[in-house]
Formats: sequence, structure tokens, C-alpha cells
Amino acid sequence: MQYYLTSLIFLLFTLPALAQPAVQSINSADQQGINIAEIDAKYKSAIHADPAKAVFAELQPEFIKHYHALILEAGNHLKKEGVQIENGTRMFTRIYFSSEGKIDHFFYSAEQAGFSDVQEQEFNEAMSKFLANYKLPIEAGEPFAQCSPVVYQLH
Repeated sequence: MQYYLTSLIFLLFTLPALAQPAVQSINSADQQGINIAEIDAKYKSAIHADPAKAVFAELQPEFIKHYHALILEAGNHLKKEGVQIENGTRMFTRIYFSSEGKIDHFFYSAEQAGFSDVQEQEFNEAMSKFLANYKLPIEAGEPFAQCSPVVYQLH
């Protein structure tokens, strides 16, 4: 009986953590054996030069507006959390969204950003905290992804 109670308590505390989006560097994901190409195959492009391959073919300006707001709000959160990175830090990101606009995965190039191990950990923690409750105000009929270079302005 105590075993079941302990297991139940463990599940209650770990399930919310499992529901949080995965935020990690591309190198870290690779080292952990996470195949980003497999994840990529499950998500259609949010926007694409070929409208037939884009989830938001007819709504590209609206999606871009919301995506840009996400990046700005994330930068503001990083600053508020005291993440110690250079103003104007540039990195490549690949963000995977559920059809409801919640973030499932957030991969980025820590190497391009020039992060130390400590900075990478701070970034992961702060970004995970921000993205845990973030939802784009636009939805799609299927999961979607967007990649882009990002510059975080932390002034």
C-alpha cells in the first residue's frame, strides 16, 4: 500500500514537469540521442515559400505578427529573470507548436549564441518557465513548427 501511495505522489509531482515544453540546445538534444529530424517530420511548417507546405498559407502576416511578439516577450522574460547574456545575442531557433498554439519543443543553437554551460542552464530554466504557460493567439488544424534566427534585445 505504501508503494502505491509513494508512486501516486511521485506521479502527481512529475506529471506537470513532463507537460512543460522541452527547451534545450541543439547540441544537448543531439548528445541525448534526441532525433530532431524525427520530431520535425511530425510538424508541418507554419509558413513556407510553397503555400501548399504551410499551415498558415493564408494567414502568414498574422502568424508572423504573433511569432514576433513571442520572441519579444521571451526576451523581456529573460531580462526579468536576470539571465546573463549579451544584449543582441543571436541564435538559430526551431520551435514546435501544438495545433492549439502551445509550445511542445524549443531548440536553439547555444554554440552560435556563445553560451557557457552556466548561461545555457540559466537560459533553459528561464525559457522553460516562460514557455510553460505560453500560447500563441493563433491556432491551426495540425501541429506546426517555425525556425528562424533570433536576436534577443535585453535592454
